Amino acid sequence: MVIVNPYGIESQHVSDPSGKINMPDIGFYPEGGSLIEDVPSIVGVKAVNPDGLGINVSGTIITSKGDTVAKFATSRFGMGSFSFTSNRKLKYFAIGKTDSGVPFRIEMPEPLKTGYAISLSEYSNQEIKISIRTNPETLAKNHGRELVIVGKSHNTLCLMSFITMSSVVTSALLPKRNSPKV
Repeated sequence: MVIVNPYGIESQHVSDPSGKINMPDIGFYPEGGSLIEDVPSIVGVKAVNPDGLGINVSGTIITSKGDTVAKFATSRFGMGSFSFTSNRKLKYFAIGKTDSGVPFRIEMPEPLKTGYAISLSEYSNQEIKISIRTNPETLAKNHGRELVIVGKSHNTLCLMSFITMSSVVTSALLPKRNSPKV
């Protein structure tokens, strides 16, 4: 196995006593499911060791041209997040190191040409704020159409709401009364 080292330093393979290389598993998960071209998104990061335990990693997101567009780091339990806007004309890579010094380089998911990015945040004790973002191409195809927002937990319907997209960013407050308690 070859480790691509973005930092220009000597790579070190991390091995266990059996001689197997212990590479971390690092995943990137756009909130709402997919990256959408030219739409700001929150991207979750999850990093685990071969035993499935969370690990700390840090790094940057670079374009295929070598430009840095975002930075990220995981914290407790190997989880973190960052904000990122992708362009379909470029490829993106996450480069960085684990806290034990193992370098990594991972290709980011390719953005969809059209679609919606959805994010949720706590607004008050009674309400959740939902923000829906899209790009001009998606808005032109769906302007004035209602989107159905469905929330389920443990296969139980918790909320259903309708939102009309009239701009590339639309927000609404949804009641928590039927949301699962966490």
